[in-house]
Amino acid sequence: MRGGAQILAEAFHTPKALFDDIFIEFFKHATCSPIHGFEYLALRAYEDDVDARKLYTNEGYRVVSSDPQWLTWIGRKRRVLMIKQSDLLNQHF
Repeated sequence: MRGGAQILAEAFHTPKALFDDIFIEFFKHATCSPIHGFEYLALRAYEDDVDARKLYTNEGYRVVSSDPQWLTWIGRKRRVLMIKQSDLLNQHF
């Protein structure tokens, strides 16, 4: 999963020399760290980003909703909301 986090971070980040390492580390921890007490993990992806959606699906996420169609009328890309149930509630530490 750590390798997947690196791919995801690079997919969502426009490189800026000063903040690259900080962003990548923050993204890896935000997407892969244990978060106690949360039943679901959620993220958004662009509807037409097939590679990202495939990666998330392989990690157990599923699409539960999408942005309204009218957003495309004003020039915005539609996003989907993807969730997966956290395995952390079933783990004993």
